[in-house]
Amino acid sequence: MVLICLVNAIAKDTIDMRVVNFGKNGLPSIYETIQNIDLGITAAKGMIRLTGTNHNDFLQKKPTKLLGVMWQLARLVAVKKIDLKDCPEIFRLLEDGEELADLLKLPPEHILIRWVNYHLRAADQEALQIKNLGGDLKDSKAMYYVLNQLDK
Repeated sequence: MVLICLVNAIAKDTIDMRVVNFGKNGLPSIYETIQNIDLGITAAKGMIRLTGTNHNDFLQKKPTKLLGVMWQLARLVAVKKIDLKDCPEIFRLLEDGEELADLLKLPPEHILIRWVNYHLRAADQEALQIKNLGGDLKDSKAMYYVLNQLDK
């Protein structure tokens, strides 16, 4: 159900909730659970990488597979709301000579990288500037300074 809810949070009504099996008394059978997982995986395929992931990974609760899928979906949910209406201070991320319209055309991941780097500069941590949301954040040092900058 978490998988289905995350997919629908990214793209509303991707999965029609009328086809989701809720089972009797809110407990779906194992076959209904497998159908739900397959439904979620099929819907997520266009959004994230699911190399070799199937319903058995979810049933067997394989941590690396589940975390990989959930992390990718959670990231999409998080970056979905990056716009001027929800983040009025986004204009601070503009680079020299850049218009707001240019900034808003960037993919959400790039805007998030700029946001992290903006806060790292404010924390006098220029050396920790990031270029991606993966390996550059692996040791959590950059995020430590960003979080401290946001709430000292």
